[in-house]
Amino acid sequence: MEEFKIDVKNDIHYIYFPVFWEKQTIVATSLRLGGVSPKPYKSLNTGLHTNDLYENVIENRKRFFKMLGINYKNIITLKQVHSNKVIKVTKKDKGKGALNFEESVAEADAMITTEYNLPLVVFTADCMPIFFLEEKERIIGIAHSGWKGSLNNIAGEVVKKIVEQGGKLENIIAGLGIAIGNCCYEVKEDVYSLFNKKFIIKRDNKYFLDIYKVNKEHLLTSGIKEENIYISNFCTSCNNNLCFSYRKEKQTGRMASVIMLCQ
Repeated sequence: MEEFKIDVKNDIHYIYFPVFWEKQTIVATSLRLGGVSPKPYKSLNTGLHTNDLYENVIENRKRFFKMLGINYKNIITLKQVHSNKVIKVTKKDKGKGALNFEESVAEADAMITTEYNLPLVVFTADCMPIFFLEEKERIIGIAHSGWKGSLNNIAGEVVKKIVEQGGKLENIIAGLGIAIGNCCYEVKEDVYSLFNKKFIIKRDNKYFLDIYKVNKEHLLTSGIKEENIYISNFCTSCNNNLCFSYRKEKQTGRMASVIMLCQ
C-alpha cells in the first residue's frame, strides 16, 4: 500500500493517506496550487493569520474544502501556539475559526472528536500535521507539531486523549504528514541541545533536526504499532514549488490539513 499520494481535483493539488480513506475517514493536506492569492502567498493560502487579503483566504478555503465535499463554514480550527495541549471538540464547536481567526475554538495544538462530519483542521508551512484514527471506536485526532510540539510529545498526548475516550492502542493508526525534512531543518544549539542526539544530523558543521523520527518514536513509545504508522517523508522546503515553507520563504501562506469521520 502506498503511504501517501499526491492528487489533483478541480485544479486543487493535495496530499492524502489512502489508508484513512479506506476506513471512511477523510484525511488531506492542501498544497499551494489552485488558489487565488498573489505572491508571496501564491496561491492556495488557507491561513487567516497571515497578511493575505481576507477574501482570498476564504475563497481558497472554499475551493479546497469543496473539492473534498466539506462545507468550509463547518471547519474547526485552533489558535496554534506550539504547545502540547489537546482538546476534545463536539458538534457545538462546528464552524469555530472557519470565518474568523479570533473565533478559533481554543489556544491549543491538537484536537480529537468522536463525532461524524466534524472537520478538524490545522495549518502548517513546515511544521508537521499528524493524523490519528481509532478505527473500532471511531475516534479521530489531529495535531500541529513543530520542534516544540515534537519536543513536548504532542503526538503522545493525542494518543493518551484517545485512550481516555475509550480507544485501544492496537486500533490506532497515525499518519505523519508533510513537513520540513532533516535535509533542510537546520537548528542552532539552543534547539538541538534539547533533543536526544539520535534525532540530530550533523553536516558541514551544521545541525539538522529530524522531526519525522522524533514523532515516530513518540508514537511507538505511546504504544502504537509500527505497522500502523504511515509516514509521508515529503519535505516542504525541498518541494517549495508545491508547498508553503516558512523556513525558505519567511513571508508565505499556510496549507490546511483536515481529518473528518464519515458515515
